[in-house]
Amino acid sequence: MKKFLLSAVLMIFSVGIYAQVGDSYTENPEIIAGEDRSETSFSFDFKTDKDSLEYLLVLREARKDLSLPDSAKTYETELSLKGDKVGKGRAIYFGKKNKSMKIKGLESEKIYQIDVFRKAGDLYKHEITSDSIFTLAEEPKYQANNIMFWDVKKDGMWVMVRKGNGANRIMLMSKAKSPLKGSDPKPPADGTFINPGITGDKDTWQYIGNDTWVVYNSLGNPNKQCMLTGLEPATRYWFYCLEYNGIGKAANFKAINGAQNPRLKYTLAAPPKVFPIEEKTKNSFTVKWEEMENVMSYVIDISYDPEFKDKVDIFNELDVETNTEMLIELDEPIQPIYYVRVMAYLRGAQSPWSKTIEVQMR
Repeated sequence: MKKFLLSAVLMIFSVGIYAQVGDSYTENPEIIAGEDRSETSFSFDFKTDKDSLEYLLVLREARKDLSLPDSAKTYETELSLKGDKVGKGRAIYFGKKNKSMKIKGLESEKIYQIDVFRKAGDLYKHEITSDSIFTLAEEPKYQANNIMFWDVKKDGMWVMVRKGNGANRIMLMSKAKSPLKGSDPKPPADGTFINPGITGDKDTWQYIGNDTWVVYNSLGNPNKQCMLTGLEPATRYWFYCLEYNGIGKAANFKAINGAQNPRLKYTLAAPPKVFPIEEKTKNSFTVKWEEMENVMSYVIDISYDPEFKDKVDIFNELDVETNTEMLIELDEPIQPIYYVRVMAYLRGAQSPWSKTIEVQMR
């Protein structure tokens, strides 16, 4: 992704007073980052409300302390031409008017700043220094692929991916809008800060808008797999893994699809809640359970043993459609104890078995 909208105005105000023919001017020039940013370029606007003053703009690599280099604090008029070396910087503009510029031929994953100087006699006096402007890191060549799931539960699952060639990768997740139609997770804009502490646990997820969360970041967790927790039961999720290089404002995400990436997966439904047996005769009993949403059918299973190895033939995983109760009529000889459990099938999901209910007939 080569486009990046920097939400914050990169601006540091510094008031300069310039006396000319008895008049005083209070000047606040601005450097405003533009929308265009790539591995080797960025754009910006220079704005001034005084067209009577002359300015020199100098591009330089940023210093860690953000201060102006001693070798570049004052400039003579001869050094104002575009392309001239000025201390450790390069003059990129000399004039009085507002100016929109795109600087090319820069190095990737570098931090730059622009110094604004005002002409004062034969020298240029420093007015402001722009905030840091980043070029992006190189975009990865190969995308992650083959998102895989296992140990899927009603509130979590393990997720694994075969990585591409980025230094790191993130896993995005969004919830499907309906059982039949999903919503692809939206990639973050280049330069978006992604918390390195995202491990898969819901408490660490980062929301990035468009109903999309980052649920894993390999920057702080180098494993290719993670356990997601805090998911909703019987819910369809989209997962999308992106390779990226660079960190913070230099991050460059490879926002194209890979093989089996993005991919859909349902969580399991919560198990049905079976009520205690209250209606019972010598050779029958009634099983009731709580109704669930989006159920296509329920399955009842009855056994002579608690491990469900010796099942009652007619009630061996019997489909009872969407009914929420079932009269169980038993054949002779009646056993002293029966064991009952219920499971639900939903659209695209299956619940675990309910808690086993023990029914004593004698």
